[in-house]
Amino acid sequence: MVTASRNYVCVRPQTYEDKAEAELLLSLFSGRSGVLENTVFCVLAPDGKEKLSRAGRSPAQQFRDADAFTSFLDKTFEPFAKEAKPLGSLPIHDELALALNVGACDSLPVAVLVAKDDRAMAKLEERVAKVAWTADHIARQHFVRVVGKEAIAAAKEDQGLELEDGLNLFEPDAFGRNAKLLGQLAPGLSTKHLGEQLAEARGDHSPAEKSRREHIRNARREGITWDSELPVTDPGEGKGRDKK
Repeated sequence: MVTASRNYVCVRPQTYEDKAEAELLLSLFSGRSGVLENTVFCVLAPDGKEKLSRAGRSPAQQFRDADAFTSFLDKTFEPFAKEAKPLGSLPIHDELALALNVGACDSLPVAVLVAKDDRAMAKLEERVAKVAWTADHIARQHFVRVVGKEAIAAAKEDQGLELEDGLNLFEPDAFGRNAKLLGQLAPGLSTKHLGEQLAEARGDHSPAEKSRREHIRNARREGITWDSELPVTDPGEGKGRDKK
């Protein structure tokens, strides 16, 4: 199934962290509640509008097992195969705190790309993207940008991160509030050396096994919450949580 999915642009929705995205998700699926629920699944055509599958909460609602889902993906991709092109850009989170939080949830490191201006960032992203989509690195880390002196200073103050120009790889703590530096890669590295050093830095990533029940219990004990940008409207989340 993973191999079949690589013929698609797979998007992990932010759900309650982006207004425009939330409106799109709600237009695809609202369920019996009539409001945006926490998860939405749908396969769309390249125009981003035509539905190639029914929309729902997850693939499990539509496919009996992984083999059935894989077969669907392979068959659905056939009409688009000749025009398909490989991705050339990075999947970037909107902001640093969210990237660290998602990295903590996924038990994945976070690659923080740092540059003095947009021009330097574009060059850095282009170089990193050539590595990120290769077999050894795909889906092995999350990515986020920090551009300019003010943003770098804010990251140091708010998250306590020591950043240098280039790619900074961090291991978020259990709740994504802090992060341990795994490695700093200079922006001028060749693609080959960038890939080698990224793999080496990622080798020091050693997340602890996570129990959802224990994780929630520890968060409540320590008074840790996440305040989303939009109200949480999923009926399964009780009354939801508004941003404070």
